[in-house]
Amino acid sequence: MHLFLANNTKVWDTIFRTEDDQPAYRTVETIKKSHANQSTVDVFKIPPGQGITVTPDQAWINEYKLAEDESLRRVEIIDLARIRIRAIHPDELTINGKFFKANDFYTKKHMRTYGRDRIWTGPDGREYRWKMGDDNCTMYLNDEAKTVVAKHHHEQTGDDPKPGSLEIIGPTTEELTDLIVITFVHIEKLRAEREQDTYEPYGAKGSMFHLRVEELGTIKIQDLAPDEYNIRQKTITTKEFYKKEGFALLYGRDRIWTGPDGRQYRWKQSGVKPELYLNDKAETLVAKYHREHSGFLGIHEACPASLEIFGPTTPELVDWILITFIHLDRLRADTEDEVNDINKANLKSNIKSLGS
Repeated sequence: MHLFLANNTKVWDTIFRTEDDQPAYRTVETIKKSHANQSTVDVFKIPPGQGITVTPDQAWINEYKLAEDESLRRVEIIDLARIRIRAIHPDELTINGKFFKANDFYTKKHMRTYGRDRIWTGPDGREYRWKMGDDNCTMYLNDEAKTVVAKHHHEQTGDDPKPGSLEIIGPTTEELTDLIVITFVHIEKLRAEREQDTYEPYGAKGSMFHLRVEELGTIKIQDLAPDEYNIRQKTITTKEFYKKEGFALLYGRDRIWTGPDGRQYRWKQSGVKPELYLNDKAETLVAKYHREHSGFLGIHEACPASLEIFGPTTPELVDWILITFIHLDRLRADTEDEVNDINKANLKSNIKSLGS
C-alpha cells in the first residue's frame, strides 16, 4: 500500500492520499513564533468514502467543521494525534487522547548520521524500529530478520514521474497504519531537520556537496571480538591500540593510546562529556566534547555540539583524536542506552508492585 504525499519534503505539513487518490491523512505544522525550533504537528485522519476535497492550505479543517451544508457537517474528521517538537525537553505525543513523552514511547538504539533508531511497540505487541537513513526513513520489525514494514520513497522526475510516498508493506490493521503514519511524520521531521542542520548549520547557506572528501577510515564495532580500526588501509584491533586503566565506572575505564608524535594520550570516560589528556603528571587537557546549547531561556548562547582541540597539533594527530572520540563516544552512548532501558524496566516493575 502506498500513501502518496502532496509535499514530499515536508511530510509534517502535507496531505497523504491513497492509491485511488482519496485523502487519508492531513498533517498541519504550527511553528511557535517565539521559538522557531519548537513546533506542533497535528495529524488528522479522514475516513474513506466521504467525498472530501482537501486543499493544501489549513482552512479546510474549519471549512468542513463549520460548513452550513448539513451533509458536510456530518463529515467525520478525526483529530488523530498531536506531536509537540521541543528544543530541550523530550518531544511529546498525544495519540487518540493518550499522552506520551517521546523518551517513554520510543527506545533509542544505534547511532546513525542523523540520529539513533527509534523502537516502539505496536498495538499487536510487536516491536517496530524506525531507521533514520541518510536520505529517508525505513521501518523494520525489530527482530533478527529485520523485515521491512514501511519505507519512505522520494519523488521521481523524468520520463516516469511519481510522487513521493510512504509505502506500507504486507498485511496491517487500521490502528497499526495510523501509528505508522504518526511515527513516520515525527521521525522524518527529526531526520530532515538534522539533515538541514548538517548542510546549513546555524544559519549558514549553501550546499556542501561540492566539497572534495577523502575516506579516512572505518571503525568496525563487533560483539564477540575486539573492535577494529581500518585507517588508511591499515587494520588494528582496539585491544592492540588501547591500554585500559582506572576504575570501571559507568562508561568504562580510561583508554590510553599512542599518537603519531610518540606521546601517550588518555580518554577519560567518567562522564557525559569525554575529555582527552596527555598521559603525564601534568595531565594537560588536549580535547574536550561540548554538548549542544539551544539558547533556550538565555542561559547559554545557542551553539552546536563541538569537539574542542587545544594547543598546537598536526593534521595526523587531529585525525586520530577524531577517530578515537567517535568510537569511544559511540560506546558511551550505547552504555547510556542500556542504563536507561534498565531504569525504565525497574520503574515499570515498581509501578506494578505498587498496584498489586
